[in-house]
Amino acid sequence: MTGATGFIGRNLLRELLLRGQSVTAIVRATDAETGDQRLRGMMRRNGWPAAWNSSLQIMEGSLSESLVPESGIVESCDQVIHCAAALNFDRNRDGEPWRTNVDGTVRLGRLAAEFGIRKFLYVSTAYVCGPSVGTVFEGVGNTAKPRNDYEASKQEAERWLVQDSELDWTIARPGIVVGDSRTGHTGNYFGVYRVLKSIARLCDRLPIGSDGTKSLPLRLPFTGNETNHLVPVDFVSSAIANLALRDDVSQECVHLTPDRPTTTATLLEAIRVFHDVRGIEFVGTDGVNPSDRNVFERLFDRETKIVGQYFEDDPEFDTTNRQRLVPDFPNVPVDVDMLMRLQAFGDADNWGNAHRSRGTGTAFDCADFFSRHFRAAAADSQLAQIPGLSTVVGFEIRGASNGNWLCRLEHGCVVDVAPTNARATGADFLYQADANTFQQILAGDLNIRQAFFERRINIDGDVERALLLAVLFEDLLQESPYDAIGPQSDDKSVAAEHACA
Repeated sequence: MTGATGFIGRNLLRELLLRGQSVTAIVRATDAETGDQRLRGMMRRNGWPAAWNSSLQIMEGSLSESLVPESGIVESCDQVIHCAAALNFDRNRDGEPWRTNVDGTVRLGRLAAEFGIRKFLYVSTAYVCGPSVGTVFEGVGNTAKPRNDYEASKQEAERWLVQDSELDWTIARPGIVVGDSRTGHTGNYFGVYRVLKSIARLCDRLPIGSDGTKSLPLRLPFTGNETNHLVPVDFVSSAIANLALRDDVSQECVHLTPDRPTTTATLLEAIRVFHDVRGIEFVGTDGVNPSDRNVFERLFDRETKIVGQYFEDDPEFDTTNRQRLVPDFPNVPVDVDMLMRLQAFGDADNWGNAHRSRGTGTAFDCADFFSRHFRAAAADSQLAQIPGLSTVVGFEIRGASNGNWLCRLEHGCVVDVAPTNARATGADFLYQADANTFQQILAGDLNIRQAFFERRINIDGDVERALLLAVLFEDLLQESPYDAIGPQSDDKSVAAEHACA
């Protein structure tokens, strides 16, 4: 089995061990832990019975590299369950998701064939169909144009299995997988969670009105009738286990999608109730002119752009094979009550950041960035194009040398940037972060939006104006990346001062 430490994989591993199966897991090592330490540590943290350890063998390896099985381990297996996947929507500089989803699948399939293991269950996605309309059937050979590299890589992996391998394959195609139907527990905050997390973070910063509710002016380009095939991870993992343990499943594709999909209206109702928020509304598919989008909408658009295409409207997924091969698949929709549980867990888990280390800060000196780079970069940025933008901004970088700064803007131009010995008082609003976070932002490893949604940046004061500047600061750093190697030429500094005069 691959992907045992992943979202679907860990739930599937639990199902298999619960049913008395013996499992060999291929687990990648990290710089901090061996594969064995990663997986057994996960089991221990989740309170799994210690007796299950005797039913589990761990083979250290990575799908993106050569797999060298230990003698005697692979020979004891009679099938492969391939859950591991890279979830990148766009190809990155390391070649993901193609490196794992295609090359890794081919490498694993050839290894299985080499050891005489023909039964191969591949966990794909229902969205290999791309932006289809009408009914999508559970067949193979889909030629629809995918929406992104993730879909394309999954489509190509399926093609290799069906056309080029000699394996006895089965393909499971889940819909949009969310947390446990009973507890809301999740280990994955992709997909629909980007929407839930983004709204939660915005609602966190809103004042409570005189009527006891919060108001979030957010216009969404939907009608409310769009359908999304959300499916809880416990439904999916149980169904995959059932498929794996059947002897009569061969060369079948199975849609693990609900009969009753969730509408965007249901999703919004659950959000409104959970946060006791008003002001979010559907404005139809024509949406709002981008130039008229308010700061909350602009921030939300940026954070959810990568998953927005999945909320336009799903096709209808044929489930003939699922009904025949997994007859006990729960016919329970992801409704308002279940969405409330998903949000409650995400909120309690700080949307995946509850246990993440923030670092202790460093002796990083802020002076070079604020006194040299920021003033010059701002003169060439969108800040200087907003004539009505006059404000005083404070920065408090904890754990940094010279970490308190005041920045004064007049009509969009930076007219003064100065350190302050004490807490940055006198500012219209204050950004607070630790030195580690600030360094990551300047290095391009973390954008301001991510830091805000992960609570790594706190805002004290006028939230709406602070969020607007956060968006503009993010653009500034993309247009003029910070290079801490040394001072820029005097010409640029002089030019910046003239531009701000």
